[in-house]
Amino acid sequence: MQRYHERLRTLSEASVHIHFDAFTDIDWDHPDFAIDPADPRWVLPAADPLGGHPWYQKQPLEVRTRIGLWRYANIVKVGMQFENVLIRGVMDYLFSLPNQDPEFRYLTHEVTEECHHTQMFQEFVNRAGADVPGGRRSFRVLSRFLPLAGSLIPESFFTGVLAGEEPIDHLQKAILRGGED
Repeated sequence: MQRYHERLRTLSEASVHIHFDAFTDIDWDHPDFAIDPADPRWVLPAADPLGGHPWYQKQPLEVRTRIGLWRYANIVKVGMQFENVLIRGVMDYLFSLPNQDPEFRYLTHEVTEECHHTQMFQEFVNRAGADVPGGRRSFRVLSRFLPLAGSLIPESFFTGVLAGEEPIDHLQKAILRGGED
């Protein structure tokens, strides 16, 4: 347990010096970062299930870019919603920790980073101009209750968080391996 606590302290101290801020680290108003719905970079790669579908590939470029931007915005919205559940679950878990537990500091640093991620994700969605729902309705309803698992069954909650991140990570890796722009 001592090694675990030492590692938590090391990670917490590193978080003080290396961290991310969605509005100082990204120049959202720089012209290079403007979202142009007609930009062909929004075309979905073949690694994406929809991007690899013959129907999508037969669509005119302007249709593929519009669909691609909507899909990316929706994926980002799902990411924001997922991070939101994670934050609330972690906060519920922290509520029950005893004083002096080094998990508190480490996890609050992590929650701070996750909050910056939610700001970044939602800023992208807002600037994309896509009124996307994010996760399915069933997920959005269930998300009201999932954070309770953070303190009731933390091992299951955090395992579920890791499992929930895997589909987006898998898609990102497939896109990168595909070699497309």
